[in-house]
Amino acid sequence: MVHVRPDPVRWGRLGSVTLMMMTRRSWGLLCLVLACDSGGEAAGANSKAAPAEVAQADPQRDDAPAQKPKTAPASAEVEPEAPNAVKADPLKDLPEPPAAEPASEPEPEPAGDPPAAVEPPGDPAQDPAADLPPRERAIIPVTAVAATSVEAPWREVARPSEAVAFEVLIRGVLGKSTGGYWDVSEQGQLVLRPEIQAPNAKIIGTWPNNAWSIETRVKIDPRDRADDGVTQVRLMRLRGNRRWVPQEYNYEQRWEDDGQRIVMAAKGGILVEHRGTIERVAGNAEAPEFGQTLGPNIVAFFETRKGRVYTVERVDDELLALRECEDLECADLSAVKFPSGARWAFTSPVPRQNNSISAVATLHEDGGDKAHVLHYEAGGWKLDALPGAPMGLWPTKDGGLWTMVAGSLLHRDPDGAWRSVELPDGASSVTAAMRGDFSELWIAATVGGSTVVYATHARAQLPPPEPEPAAVAG
Repeated sequence: MVHVRPDPVRWGRLGSVTLMMMTRRSWGLLCLVLACDSGGEAAGANSKAAPAEVAQADPQRDDAPAQKPKTAPASAEVEPEAPNAVKADPLKDLPEPPAAEPASEPEPEPAGDPPAAVEPPGDPAQDPAADLPPRERAIIPVTAVAATSVEAPWREVARPSEAVAFEVLIRGVLGKSTGGYWDVSEQGQLVLRPEIQAPNAKIIGTWPNNAWSIETRVKIDPRDRADDGVTQVRLMRLRGNRRWVPQEYNYEQRWEDDGQRIVMAAKGGILVEHRGTIERVAGNAEAPEFGQTLGPNIVAFFETRKGRVYTVERVDDELLALRECEDLECADLSAVKFPSGARWAFTSPVPRQNNSISAVATLHEDGGDKAHVLHYEAGGWKLDALPGAPMGLWPTKDGGLWTMVAGSLLHRDPDGAWRSVELPDGASSVTAAMRGDFSELWIAATVGGSTVVYATHARAQLPPPEPEPAAVAG
């Protein structure tokens, strides 16, 4: 038996190189190397050439003397190969295992012109009517009010102890005096309400269920002498305890005036429009949306009790009135033009019945302002030219309308006919209010130096009731 004495230097080099190969290659590859070497020695002379070739490839063995290969009998233990053989890595030319594919990335855009920019909604450059063919639009008809004088049956309601004037509201009776506010009791009497808190601005809307006050103030930074200040707006609503409570708009109780339009809502609350978006503040109904428009320049809008939104829009040098439409063709066909250009302003819109509205429309001309009432009703858009600026618009339940012009009380019936309703004898300095249930129109007038409150039926087109026959003595 041949005993092979292990060389400690070679075994030490083998251990270090093996550890290095464990780092560089997997255990499986190392086993593959040893298997191949064992098979080579069993084959005979072929196994003797492998260590020599590997040794030449090992730079750490260049200074070592050449060693004669040893051949062991088949039954003898196989001497471990020189560390040179392991270090040379006979598998260096084998292909590496495929690496995992990285996550795919989007392919770069091909070279060329960049895509055209898309205009955001509501941008002035994006005009829906730009591609429409020119159209000769109908002009809203204007009719001068020619009122027929009629008498009305007036009943006396109250003689307050103080001078009382009614606030101009859409409906609901609210009087104001030096002693406070007056409204209608459950028994239908006009009574003083000292608990009603006075707001800091004019009251609008309907009393008491949807009454509002719009406060404004200019906030100036005291640290900046050049600061001109910013205008801030706050919406105050009357609550059940007769106190004015601030309401949030865009999560703020006070917000900067950035051109927002504030309009009384027909379905509750109040509407605030900004850059084409409408928000309903303190109302249970959903916020309305604009229908199809012909351009981005909305001058005014009106909500009906059914929730429809009618608009007045500026297109080029024209002012157009549109009912609510869902598509461009409908909007183009239904739009009608205001006469005398685009110098119109609109205030005090009121809903009438379900789908009709009325609003004060003022034409600004070089010779002075001309007052009108704009209507949308059966038959389309109409303008009634008034002899002077109106003080309030009060709708009736049947679709009629009341107003006051230069101290005269005017009534428009559902058919569009105007009447001038004669006042009680000696009445002057008249203010008016429509009862909350639309049953009567109330007026507060000065008679003989004192305030007297009267009421008449809201439907002035109806004939006065016949006097009751005198009782027959029997």
